[in-house]
Amino acid sequence: MRILIASLLALLGSLAGAPAALADIVLPPPAPKVEVSLAVEKPLSLAYGPGEKQPHLAGKVVATIKNASDQPVKLRDLQEHGFVFVAQKGGELSVLVHSCKCVKDVAEPAGAAFELAPGKEKKVAVDDWGCGGGSWPAPPPGRYRLEYRVLAAPAPEGGPPAPGDADPKTVVPACRKDLTSNWFWEGAARSKAIEVELKAPPKAKAQPAQPK
Repeated sequence: MRILIASLLALLGSLAGAPAALADIVLPPPAPKVEVSLAVEKPLSLAYGPGEKQPHLAGKVVATIKNASDQPVKLRDLQEHGFVFVAQKGGELSVLVHSCKCVKDVAEPAGAAFELAPGKEKKVAVDDWGCGGGSWPAPPPGRYRLEYRVLAAPAPEGGPPAPGDADPKTVVPACRKDLTSNWFWEGAARSKAIEVELKAPPKAKAQPAQPK
């Protein structure tokens, strides 16, 4: 299939008048040889916190990544970024964007991957849907298919990757754009989807002023 895709791209390039070499076509890494499972341990819902203008997610989800092969596998360390909400209407993707991790992955790219030995497992649990900067933006109310996705680590070429420009103003929007693009997840190993409905929550009531 990958050879067929490359051949088609080369043909399209030649038809457009621009020569296309297979060496210039970047294909996604092959799907990692892992088993991925997902469990919702506390039902997911939307809720407003004190002073929040947008609701945050509540509940607990746990993904398990298992190396079912007889060789070590190198994977992208996606952490909470691997939880993908696929809208049942339209198929749009919503994800948890941890801005600190987006920046760290650019500033320290060598640490954005990990190796899993044969038969070993790694669990990714989320029950606190935010970090020091506040709650992560939640998907809008609606029905979703929730999956956990795993990507193979890119093959190193000529040594470890060099740190990039980690300006949050450019890194975080680019991170969100990647994570919500279908092309980013090409070749991903995926858990079985779980049906999730997120209902619009009532807004938090204002707290009465304390007497002086």
